[in-house]
Amino acid sequence: MKEKDNICYIASAGAGKTTWLIESLLARRNVISNHKKIAIVTFTIKNQEVIRNKIIKKHGFIPSNIYVLGWFEFLLKYIINPYKGDIIPFLYMKHIGVQLVNSPSGIIKIGGKYKYKYKKSDIVRKYLTRDKTRIYSDKLSEFAFECISCNKENFYNRINSIFDSIYFDEAQDFVGFDYEIIKTLIKKCSIRCIIAADPRQHTFSTHISEKYGKYSGKIDVFLDKNVNTAKKEYIKIDNSFLAKSHRCIKEICELSSKLTPLYPPTVFCECEKCVSRRNEYKGSIGCFLIKKQDVDNYVKLNNPIALTWNKTIKIHNGIKSRINFGESKGWECSSSIIYCTNTMQNWLKDPNYKLPDESRSKLYVAITRARFITALVVDDDFDNSVIDIPFWNGNS
Repeated sequence: MKEKDNICYIASAGAGKTTWLIESLLARRNVISNHKKIAIVTFTIKNQEVIRNKIIKKHGFIPSNIYVLGWFEFLLKYIINPYKGDIIPFLYMKHIGVQLVNSPSGIIKIGGKYKYKYKKSDIVRKYLTRDKTRIYSDKLSEFAFECISCNKENFYNRINSIFDSIYFDEAQDFVGFDYEIIKTLIKKCSIRCIIAADPRQHTFSTHISEKYGKYSGKIDVFLDKNVNTAKKEYIKIDNSFLAKSHRCIKEICELSSKLTPLYPPTVFCECEKCVSRRNEYKGSIGCFLIKKQDVDNYVKLNNPIALTWNKTIKIHNGIKSRINFGESKGWECSSSIIYCTNTMQNWLKDPNYKLPDESRSKLYVAITRARFITALVVDDDFDNSVIDIPFWNGNS
């Protein structure tokens, strides 16, 4: 890779994506000969904590020129705060924060139809809370992009003077106007951008947005279609470097690959370290369907972690721990049991069944949490002839 080459890695679950990013940025730190910083930016607080802990474990401490930032923090500190008054003048005199929202802000439902609470020209009501101290989270990246648009050259020069490189982890969480920010950094700034994502694990989004909706969670497709051109490749898309799973056994990798046929198959790693770890494991190994009548024996023999759609799903009394599909991203265990929804069972009956994107992503995450054995709970009369995954027989 050349000094300023940008690259987007599409990783498989268990490929060690975050670990590799940290090793890369620590190595990069050693070759920087100026005062510039390296940032590693991600969305969820959980992943920020994982990154900090991994850096400390690897390096002993977090070096002074490495910044671990949340996406909202990055937007506020480096884009919005320096230029916010150019969009709304009185903001130069105010400290501005974020108002988290789980649905589109500024919209009200009247008579079965949705209407905006503000006029298009009223940018104060569009972006700010009533007390005018916070920006709605679903409009934060749009506001940041407006700040850039009003200060293009100043922004480019400022970012170039601060950062040598920016690493983006879990980039499948980015959507909407987030893409405009990343596009600008790649095409207009001289910093180095390294992006890592697994679109198959798109269970979170930074905000709800109709903009670039067809690319939601698919940052690799967005970059290929909207950043790279016929004349210039601004960023390389790499689907192979982080394709091997160091976590999952072969059977689990094969099932997860059936679930995501639009991406290269996940391959289980056969390096000496991974083979040795599997050989040392003395428990049961495999990927199975399990009838409800057999759950009791499976739980007693394998002590699995339960993975469910939500906390209302009833699980076996003997299970000691459970976690929701979406919340389990980045987490791993030796054995698991997955309580499939009806739509997930429909896909297992027929892989051509059109599984909703959210269900597909969450099932992919659930399947790939276990290192050695997982079982997917299905009805007792389930037909497994199409999916061709064995039933757990009580002896595995």
